[in-house]
Amino acid sequence: MNCKFCNQPLGETANGAFVCPNCGNINYLNTLASSPVISQSIATAPSPKSYTALSSKSSSPKWKLIIGAVSVVVIIGLLAGELFYQTAQAKNYLKLAKNDIGLGKYAEADNLLSKADKYYALGGVKPEIKKTKVQNKNWTAYKGYLNEAKDLVVAGKLSEASSKLDRIGKDFPTYSQVTQLYRDISTKTEASRKIAAPPQPTTPSAPQSSAKAATPKTKTIVPSPNPAPPFTTSIHIRGDAACQSSTLEALQLLSQKAAVHYSTVVKYIGIIECVPSGSGIYAYESPTRYVVGDATRNGGTVWYAGTIAHDAGHSKLYNDYLASHPGQPVPNDVWIGESAEVSCLNAQYDALTKIGASQYQLDYVQNVINTQYYSIPYDQRWW
Repeated sequence: MNCKFCNQPLGETANGAFVCPNCGNINYLNTLASSPVISQSIATAPSPKSYTALSSKSSSPKWKLIIGAVSVVVIIGLLAGELFYQTAQAKNYLKLAKNDIGLGKYAEADNLLSKADKYYALGGVKPEIKKTKVQNKNWTAYKGYLNEAKDLVVAGKLSEASSKLDRIGKDFPTYSQVTQLYRDISTKTEASRKIAAPPQPTTPSAPQSSAKAATPKTKTIVPSPNPAPPFTTSIHIRGDAACQSSTLEALQLLSQKAAVHYSTVVKYIGIIECVPSGSGIYAYESPTRYVVGDATRNGGTVWYAGTIAHDAGHSKLYNDYLASHPGQPVPNDVWIGESAEVSCLNAQYDALTKIGASQYQLDYVQNVINTQYYSIPYDQRWW
């Protein structure tokens, strides 16, 4: 092919155009099919669909991370909520079970503890449930032994009854009944021994000589010491003769061996009233009234005296707050909450130490706070 301008043979450039090496002109062919076209790329606007695809492709990993993180947070929140709910349920059943244990309803308590154990729980709730179940199981057995011992005493099988009582642990809430039954067994055993003992022969006195018989005997009269005046107290005691006697003995014991506690008692308690059950302090009455149930009063003079010192502490907390905050209601946690109970138990422990309590009684006072007995309403207390 020759150049149109100089008729010399044409060359070819690198991009496909025909250039004349002689004159330097570029030659184009007339037909489109045979014309050399310099290749150019023309940008085509992408469709909306293409933009969506590109956007999704470029941002997909970021959104996946965000969605994944949110999902994890939601799942953790749901799990935490469920765990807190189950912990609350377990605590509620545990509290109800302890209330039933305090009322001596061991079968009902066992059912509630089984329900509590089915829940997952945080903190020390699970170990507390396990500990309470063991305690309730033991106390259920102790209650059975006590009832069997009572039946055996009625049947006159005192030795067998004593063996049953020996199996009861001293942490049993109604151990005062065990102590009383031991006393009954001892009394009955002693009485049976006296009945069974043969009469002792009377040794005849030696005959006296007539000289000695004629000698008059002189008697030396020893003046009897003046009897101690009977114990009196400013506290008014409501009850029968047994109530009056046991209450005076307990107060006298405090006055003689724990004077500091006795002074608190006479200052903060005006009435002591004996009732069948429902021990408690009515600090908001004037004068303050301490109501004591038979089980508490019959637990022995030492134990009874300790409970009087204990409830005098509640009255002190109530009335001291009232004196320092005139015209204001006394919050419950000031005088009957857990911290108040601990304070009164400490006073009771100190009084018991001074008046000669047994180690069992001291240990019981140290550990009884765990039973939450103080949350049981007065009218539902067996003691």
